[in-house]
Amino acid sequence: MSSSTASQTIVSESGGTDPYPSRPLGLLKTVLIFKITVTIFAWALPFLLLPPSWLHVMVGPVPEPIMTLRLLGWAYVALVAGYTSGLVEVMRGRLPWGILVMGLVSNGGATLLLAVHLLVGEGAELRGVPALTNWLSCFSVAFITAGLSTVAARACGRH
Repeated sequence: MSSSTASQTIVSESGGTDPYPSRPLGLLKTVLIFKITVTIFAWALPFLLLPPSWLHVMVGPVPEPIMTLRLLGWAYVALVAGYTSGLVEVMRGRLPWGILVMGLVSNGGATLLLAVHLLVGEGAELRGVPALTNWLSCFSVAFITAGLSTVAARACGRH
């Protein structure tokens, strides 16, 4: 799929690229910067670099083999690459629909899974730092999902 079919240029009433944060591109830029930052520092780097003993303190039980968590950290790096490409499109005045859909599926699903895990699953038994980091993750992905949903709704309303 070419870039022209995967993105939509948003043009303001005056004919220029829409620069206002209250509109889809400004909000999407903010959400993507937040998502990229949180993904790198809260999930990718810790899962790739921290020893299992530190990860246990942060998130609770660590899967065996640890390579499972390392691979998840690398998958987060791949998501960062995708979100960064979306941010580049936004900076060019285009709405990256593929990245928007990817973000909705990824973060919406993560919100649902984390909420169920924390409310009625094994996560309901977590205490201290692991409980806090799991809840912060849940709220972060919920916030990102809400932002992406708002962007999609606003963009669709422009047609």
